[in-house]
Amino acid sequence: MLLLLDRCAVIIDELVELRKAKGFTQRELAKVANLTQPAIARLESKVTIPRLDTLLRVAMALDYNIELVQQSLPPQNTLEYLFEDYSGGSFETKLVDLGEPVGNEQW
Repeated sequence: MLLLLDRCAVIIDELVELRKAKGFTQRELAKVANLTQPAIARLESKVTIPRLDTLLRVAMALDYNIELVQQSLPPQNTLEYLFEDYSGGSFETKLVDLGEPVGNEQW
């Protein structure tokens, strides 16, 4: 879930920058996107994961599209993943490279 929130936050940050670059207030953007100003404020606060139609409406109101792009594959024989580690008393997100399996190890 953390990864999804992080990815949404990146998109939202970009939409906020585009809104500001166009000189729109939240109220003006809401009007063009056919949303309410509180909906734009909730989106920009990043408290919850926004609905896809909300993101699309805001992007279109700013003259942008949101597109699907295929992710590049990691290098051959390498597996990377994110996990949350609670060993230190607080959650920490780490990226781990497992490299090549050694011997007959099973995952």
